[in-house]
Amino acid sequence: MIYTELDKALYRTLQAAILFWRKLSAFLIHDLGFTVNPYDSCVVNKQIDGKKIIICWHVDDLKLSHKSDHVVTDIIHHLQKEFGKKSPLTIKRGKIFEDYLGMRMDFSKRGKVIFSMIEYIERIIDECPSELLKGP
Repeated sequence: MIYTELDKALYRTLQAAILFWRKLSAFLIHDLGFTVNPYDSCVVNKQIDGKKIIICWHVDDLKLSHKSDHVVTDIIHHLQKEFGKKSPLTIKRGKIFEDYLGMRMDFSKRGKVIFSMIEYIERIIDECPSELLKGP
């Protein structure tokens, strides 16, 4: 057996998630002037150009929403500068997001959003041991 001591949190551990939440929250609130949503501490809001920008996240997956592309681009620039020092952030933009936390989100119809998890559920079923799929 080998034991080791880590200098920082190990990715995919609860400790790493908490440390990242603290760092991200502090950056968004103190450096960029966002306000924490009173209903969810992984959502922040701010008024920019007369419209609300919302950033929500789960662990290290963020979703930004604002009416103006240039506002989103500016916030991404700040996030890249702070969190993309060792490797660039992965950025996806557009009206349809194929995989955000297992969900497909379609914003292509004005005033509507369609959430779907069909592919995610199919993947779970495909990976499920066959004995669990048998009936009684």
